[in-house]
Amino acid sequence: AIVADVPLTLEQTIMLTLLVFTIAFWVKYKRYKALIAAFSLLIIFQLTYYQSYFSNKDKKETVLFYDTQTVVLAQLNQQKMKVYANQAMEVKTYITDYRQAHGLSADDCQYLPFNRAWVGQNRILVIDSTAVYPTDFSVDYLVLYDSPNINLDRCLSVLQPKKVIFHPKNAHWKKELWRATCTQKNIPFHDMREKGLVYFDE
Repeated sequence: AIVADVPLTLEQTIMLTLLVFTIAFWVKYKRYKALIAAFSLLIIFQLTYYQSYFSNKDKKETVLFYDTQTVVLAQLNQQKMKVYANQAMEVKTYITDYRQAHGLSADDCQYLPFNRAWVGQNRILVIDSTAVYPTDFSVDYLVLYDSPNINLDRCLSVLQPKKVIFHPKNAHWKKELWRATCTQKNIPFHDMREKGLVYFDE
């Protein structure tokens, strides 16, 4: 039998396995201690499951996933998740894993289009190969995607981001130039090819 889409931690999986073997032992040998152990494991399993559920219930976070082709943002807000992508996409494995890790069902997840700007708790701007960006407001995070041909020094002066993020879909030689510019202007940067996904402060 294959059970899918059920979020379990490692500890819960171990307890569930022990519970199955304990019940099997009791069925075969009819030992009273095995029955007590089975009930104890069942109670502990339920407590850990509900503890995990309630700890995630009020969780809020925004994540930029590692994807070599697409900009994918997920916003988790109290057992609901919205996924934003800058192009049409199928449901990726990493999105399913993230959703299950937070105890969400597929119905709790909504997929929405994402252009280039995110205005919310965090102001996130994506500059893509069109190299177009606004000049009338600042941003919290700047995402460089698909090797845009920009003067990063001038761009940073205009947008004044807290951090620059290099998406995996960028030419290596351009990232080296951007690293030097960020270092010179004392602006933190995050290379997703080296450090993976990005968690944004809530």
